Amino acid sequence: MRRRLRILLGLAAALAAAAAAAAPAAPQEAPRDEPAAVRWLPFAPPAFRRALAEDRLILLVLDVPWSPAPAEAERTLWGDPRVRAALAEGYVTVRERADLRPELARRYPAPGWPAATLLLPNGDPLYYEPQDKPPQRLAFGPMPAERLASLLSEAWAFYRTRREEAVSLARERAAAAAKGAVPEGGPLEDALVWSLRDHLKGQFDREHRYFGGPPRLPETDLVSFMLKVSAEVEQPYREMALAALDTLLEHLVDEDGGMYRMALGLDWENPQKEKLLDRNARLLETLALAYRVTGRRVYRDRGLALGRLLAEKFGMPQGAFAAALCPACPEGRDETVLSGPNGLAAAALIRAGAAFGDEGLVKRGLDAARFLLEHRYRKGRGVARAVVGGAAVPPSLLVLDDLAGAAWAFVSAYEVSGEARWLDAARDVARVALSNLKADGTGALADTLTDPRAPGPLRTPLFPLRPNAEMARALVRIFYHNGSKIYRDGAREILRAFAGDRVREHRDMPAFALAAYEYLQPAMFAHVVDPGPRARADALRRAALGVGYPFVLVHTWRLPDDREELLRVGLSITGEPSLALRLGMLRSRQIVDPAGVSALAFDLTEKVAKQKEAIRRQKHPETVEPPPKRRRGGGEP
Repeated sequence: MRRRLRILLGLAAALAAAAAAAAPAAPQEAPRDEPAAVRWLPFAPPAFRRALAEDRLILLVLDVPWSPAPAEAERTLWGDPRVRAALAEGYVTVRERADLRPELARRYPAPGWPAATLLLPNGDPLYYEPQDKPPQRLAFGPMPAERLASLLSEAWAFYRTRREEAVSLARERAAAAAKGAVPEGGPLEDALVWSLRDHLKGQFDREHRYFGGPPRLPETDLVSFMLKVSAEVEQPYREMALAALDTLLEHLVDEDGGMYRMALGLDWENPQKEKLLDRNARLLETLALAYRVTGRRVYRDRGLALGRLLAEKFGMPQGAFAAALCPACPEGRDETVLSGPNGLAAAALIRAGAAFGDEGLVKRGLDAARFLLEHRYRKGRGVARAVVGGAAVPPSLLVLDDLAGAAWAFVSAYEVSGEARWLDAARDVARVALSNLKADGTGALADTLTDPRAPGPLRTPLFPLRPNAEMARALVRIFYHNGSKIYRDGAREILRAFAGDRVREHRDMPAFALAAYEYLQPAMFAHVVDPGPRARADALRRAALGVGYPFVLVHTWRLPDDREELLRVGLSITGEPSLALRLGMLRSRQIVDPAGVSALAFDLTEKVAKQKEAIRRQKHPETVEPPPKRRRGGGEP
């Protein structure tokens, strides 16, 4: 019997295609009495109390509203009498939305939607031991109903006859998982960034002009990182980044300007046509960066199209955005409002609008940031997760993704507007994250608050790399604007926590590389002196955000409040708004015309490049090769 269990469970852990390709199970006769419909419970104490009281296993199902698969499963799986009979025999059935409960999605991952995991009554995953392989969680995606019914019956029989063995194995795996969840730290230094750059360079497929696959995923963080490091040495990193971006635009972006979720095939076949807000927001910010550093009009045109799509098709009341455009959704979109993706969209629209010179995009981004500030953010408490059907999800769940997205939105709103309330909100969100989510023994932030009384893996903190990296990027900017060391130290501790060799194998390594670059490399700092009128100061801020240098921060000095600080840093007080740029130890002259900001930035980068070259020649006089020429951004090559 145990050998039979191993075979069936091993098959179930594969994707549905693999399951379908296996030898078919013997037909089973449907029960004569129609079993009752599946009764789904939320992932909450009553479900676990029932499982413990009746000594039943738990079937946990996670789905998302933008995928058509859960509706299909409702008909073909949960409506099948054989599956219902197996569930009625030994299971408590629990279902949640993965987008509203990201902490569950991270701790109970499974292939495809709906994503299913079998749990012990206490919430620990049920494990099995394939022959000559390490123990595996029993997690699976869609499969034929007869196979699922057989799997459920076999797993229940195994638990009923070998309960102690199942519990012992789950405890061992839980301990191992808790140990493996702690990130591997290492030194944070320039050499790490250049090592990651070269590691990514080695992953570029010149034949297909892209990174990774299958499936083909939108590698926007990777493209942005390669574009930023190309400021030091243009080739071959800029060439690779732009080739990958062009390939992505060709294969995964439709005529409306929106990007599909992914393509399953190596040659971009079988695109998954849902358009998720967070992925499209990241693409928009990458297009804005590509336009700033190359001046190629095609990136501006594609970015403007995407910005219009976000505003018109994703747009919701009060400045918010829907979570997805999806063919299977009512009215063609999932109208859930998720705080983290809304923050990313707000920041992307602000920065893209400034880069493209489109005031409408900037305004739409500020509207989205204002929605978060007025409806989702509470001082000292962070950012609430979501709005579904016009009603807010209870704000008790603190999610790092939401805090990082909101912090990025608020600091972007500050840089483009100069209004102190945005910076105050960004600082407060950052403090909430650092105070509540930093676990003992690591500088990284947990994905949410953990409770030692919670069921199963929820007792163990997880440290997801991408939202940690995005929070570190926001912390770096807040430090530059605010000067408080707690933000700089927070960013450093986060990045050091992940800086070990293990980061090279992580799927979200480019997000970490991007954050490490911005922590370690000097920013071009734009000082805007703002005595009024407001319109001219706004124009200077937007012009600064659009210059060709890849890492720009815009700080506003308000008069008369900042008069003493302004004089301390050596800026002049004039009767009209003005701007000066600083890069490293060099500072530009102070100008009042927004049209001159791009040339001012170019001249400053040229001076810094010549200064670096002079220092290099002093150290290595035998080297006579000139540095690579830099091209002034903002125009067609």
